Order: sequence, then C-alpha cells, then structure tokens
Amino acid sequence: MKVLAQRKTSDAEILKILSDFAPDVKYILAAGGVKEIRLCLKENPFFAYFVRLVQGKKPRSAK
Repeated sequence: MKVLAQRKTSDAEILKILSDFAPDVKYILAAGGVKEIRLCLKENPFFAYFVRLVQGKKPRSAK
C-alpha cells in the first residue's frame, strides 16, 4: 500500500490491485474487535486508507 501511494496510484487502481485483500479487511472490521484493528493500524499506517477505499468512502490523504 505504501509503495502504491508513493507512486500516486489512483484509488481505483489500488482497489483493483489489492482486491484479494478486501474480504479480509471487511472480516477484520466486522469480527476483529478494537484490539485487532489497532494492531493492523500499528503494523500498516496505510490500513485506514485501504479500509476507507473498501468501504467506498473517499479517503483522506495517507501519511
């Protein structure tokens, strides 16, 4: 995700490239609980950006 963001890849292209991970993200959000979500955010700062893409929301700029 970081590499894609650095290359200024469009949101649509990011979703297409990472579409295999979308079901996992939806599962984590639905069943993971706060602890698991915090761990994902800690390990990958772009996780929140991808979550917003998966949910169909316009993400704010990733750090």
